Amino acid sequence: DYMLSDTNAIENISITNAEYYEGKGSLHIVDVKNSAENVRILNIFKNSDFTSDDIGRKYKVSGMIKASTKGRTYANSTYTDYDSIESTKVRMGITSSSSDNIVTGTSAEFTVLSGQWQPFSFDITISEAFVNANGSALLIDQINAPNGVFATSLYIDNLVVQETSDGFGTEVIIDNTENAPTLYTEIVSEIEYADMASSSILQKTPVSSGDFKEGDTIELRTTVKVPVEKVVSEVTFKNGEDEIYGKVYKDGYDYVLRMYDVEIGEYSITTEVVFEDGTSEVTSAKTFSITSGKSYEVVSTVYEGNITPSSTLTVTKTVKNNTGTPKTAILVLAVYDNSDNLINASYSNATVPLETDKTNDVTATITMPQTGEYTVKAFIWDSMQSAMPLVTPHIISASDIS
Repeated sequence: DYMLSDTNAIENISITNAEYYEGKGSLHIVDVKNSAENVRILNIFKNSDFTSDDIGRKYKVSGMIKASTKGRTYANSTYTDYDSIESTKVRMGITSSSSDNIVTGTSAEFTVLSGQWQPFSFDITISEAFVNANGSALLIDQINAPNGVFATSLYIDNLVVQETSDGFGTEVIIDNTENAPTLYTEIVSEIEYADMASSSILQKTPVSSGDFKEGDTIELRTTVKVPVEKVVSEVTFKNGEDEIYGKVYKDGYDYVLRMYDVEIGEYSITTEVVFEDGTSEVTSAKTFSITSGKSYEVVSTVYEGNITPSSTLTVTKTVKNNTGTPKTAILVLAVYDNSDNLINASYSNATVPLETDKTNDVTATITMPQTGEYTVKAFIWDSMQSAMPLVTPHIISASDIS
């Protein structure tokens, strides 16, 4: 959605098919009458309410922009039109949905040549001022146009907001709140408005960590593309009539849920998307079968060290790939307290290849806490980036080591 600072100073904002960088349309800021008046594109962070915990997170705003060849000035209540101008200066920045004041440190200016598309981008770091101002909208104006001569129209295409925080996209969160721990990565999200008039909800084909065998991890993924004013409230995955519980995370346009340590049986998966306006949509079903046997198995485990306080433990697991596809593997060791809070984690220095019908060793070392009660678990994933579990996690006990 959008907001105009003065409907008398800018006629409107719309999607036009007459001008676009690629695709079938662009955002058109129409008939600007005052360089100081602005357009605010709302909700560019997709309903993210930033708090003090988000301070330091970084984002990049980018896209393509084009200015009309016609220009205008406004002075002493008089408009003067120009048939041709060389350029204008466009200012962008982050504001709240109800304010024209750009948050300190989020402003950028670009000289935009008339009649041609050119890229723009600027970086944002979430600050205390940003949080206090409820930054959520992208403001666009021409307040600093040279000699007060501004373009009568601006076109915006391929607008993308992308998080660029250090480590974002590879940070793995190890959550031990379920019998089969919920393991997921916060993958970089892009919020893209290539065509705000389009709307589609598509459930993709489920993906198995192996050959859809018992104990595999199954990733469910549904792409939701809706107009910007249509706000997603909840996304639920179901097997038949039964809800599948677990962490649903956002990856660009996709909503993703992983099923861990799946059992033998027939599965019929649907996705229900509920919107804030009370409406909802349900996808058609995707089906698959889980059969007996193991896609991957741990042939042997060797321990060096101990799990007593302050001890160091090295674990080597020999893993066999029973599938018809080569894979990679990495070993993760994690220590939890009695409340299932993660105390410490360590992982292999590199992924190792798992060739079809062959074995390979994965090794990791971890140091135990100095005091207290704790539990040590071993996970085998395909990599640190996607964190797809290949086998059921194993709790390491003193009897394993002795």
